[in-house]
Amino acid sequence: FSAVECGVADGMTANFAAAQGVVECPESFRLHLYDSWSAMREDDLTASDGGMEGRYDTISQDLTRRNLDKYGPILSWHPGRIPETLDESAPDTVSWLHIDLNSAKTTIQVLDFFFPRIRPGGVVLFDDYGWDGWAEMRLTVDDWFREKTGTLLPLPTGQAIYFK
Repeated sequence: FSAVECGVADGMTANFAAAQGVVECPESFRLHLYDSWSAMREDDLTASDGGMEGRYDTISQDLTRRNLDKYGPILSWHPGRIPETLDESAPDTVSWLHIDLNSAKTTIQVLDFFFPRIRPGGVVLFDDYGWDGWAEMRLTVDDWFREKTGTLLPLPTGQAIYFK
């Protein structure tokens, strides 16, 4: 099955996902990694995302590749800015989608692209859902799912998970 992470940074969450995927589906698991591996730009942010411009300028794809080296064959790398990297190279069906983009705008772009690809029973994990200072993220995600079937569950960690 295919899993997708948007906002990979140094690969910590991807490491956990890859380890679990290899155990559960050793012959068929594929993890698609989307990140710009560069500083956040003002045009990717909304007014309430303020203070994020220029952040993550020290994260490199080389470091992430080294951190995930042992999973090399199951990884598909999609470096570049979202939404430009959301194209035909994406998996047709997704079982697990993790969004950690620190941007309400790009989170919605990812949802618009990947939601039709999420299989029934699939999940979407939001990292920046309920943290202090991320009210717009929560409101934007809530509004996006308002007319969708499934369950959006806020977690006490500040995250949320959606079950399709």
